Amino acid sequence: MENSFGIPLSKTIDQTDKEAEYYRRMVVSQGDKIELLEKNVYELQGQLQQAYRRISELREALDVEIQNNKHYV
Repeated sequence: MENSFGIPLSKTIDQTDKEAEYYRRMVVSQGDKIELLEKNVYELQGQLQQAYRRISELREALDVEIQNNKHYV
């Protein structure tokens, strides 16, 4: 074991390894968030398509109702 100014220098902790682990965890966390956001976008796109279909159905029903009411006016 080396001494430096009277302080024993044991196995030093490599700061680079700590930083690498920190950034690795950050990347994994961001990857998880991206995966969740992609899933949410996919679900929302499906809901949007269903809403467009429903609007179309309701618009068609309204047009039929308007046509039927014109005969009574």
